[in-house]
Amino acid sequence: MYKKILLATDGSNHIDRAASMIIGFYKKWGSEIFIFHSIKHMLEKVSPPSHGYNVPYASNAYFGPTTTSTPVLVREDIDSNITRLSEEEIKRIGESILVEKKAIFDELQVPAKTRLIIKEYPEDYISRIVKKKKFDLVVVGLKGVHSKLSQIFLGSVAENVVKNAPCDVMVFK
Repeated sequence: MYKKILLATDGSNHIDRAASMIIGFYKKWGSEIFIFHSIKHMLEKVSPPSHGYNVPYASNAYFGPTTTSTPVLVREDIDSNITRLSEEEIKRIGESILVEKKAIFDELQVPAKTRLIIKEYPEDYISRIVKKKKFDLVVVGLKGVHSKLSQIFLGSVAENVVKNAPCDVMVFK
């Protein structure tokens, strides 16, 4: 029985598939559903140290149908599709991700609360908030908009949560 469910989203489609199961939990147990998205990785994306850049980035494909978040070296002269994003633009992207994912629940009249996380990485937020608010279940996607290289060097959010969460974790792929 899951009373409080924390749903992490990075904008990928994993959570779309998880939604039907979570909605089933709501219908069966009246679970509270909380959806969050963290933008910290976009605010602090760092290119290789030898290049000395520390700027937000995006490409036209970043959140499109062919989503890819392979880290991009931000240099205006390399590719005209690469642009620098302001903190406000990154926040708007995060907010639009939350609106899109919440709409799945709204369509079926299932209440869900959303929260945009700015100053914590998703795994750090999950670790802190699960204990503080006593969540029963955390739902994450196995792979989202993170690159293979990033997963090798930084570890995946899903792996970190599975290893460290003090509650049940559901991972969707």
